Amino acid sequence: MDNLISKSELIDWLNGKKYITVDETSDTMSEDFEKEHQWELSRNCFINDTIKYIQEMTAIEAGEWREEEFQSYIPVEYDDSGNLILHTYKTYRCNRCGRPRKNMQPYCNCGAKMSNYKKEDEDPTCDMKKAAMQQILLRKSMKEGE
Repeated sequence: MDNLISKSELIDWLNGKKYITVDETSDTMSEDFEKEHQWELSRNCFINDTIKYIQEMTAIEAGEWREEEFQSYIPVEYDDSGNLILHTYKTYRCNRCGRPRKNMQPYCNCGAKMSNYKKEDEDPTCDMKKAAMQQILLRKSMKEGE
């Protein structure tokens, strides 16, 4: 959580990015000034709109993964006597939105930061890209060694 920024810090930073400090409620701005500084004024308007949006935002509370088990006949398999095999699977469900996942992740799709997530809880078999890359590197090193 050390890398997060507060709303007030973000708003202060955005206010510092304005090109011109102008009282936008004042009617004393001349037409020449408006024409000369049109780009800067439009940027200020965009920053002001962004600040209003940030002020209206509410923080998403932390969530946690709840472990569940469910049973399914998929994939379809039969035992030696010809009966369907009932498979049991473990899933994790977000307590904020109820969305299920096969494995724990640091964040849910609803944006909640999951408080009970630990890196070592991840299922290493789910990282297919990493496994595929390791296979490619292994094959390449074996070819080079020949």
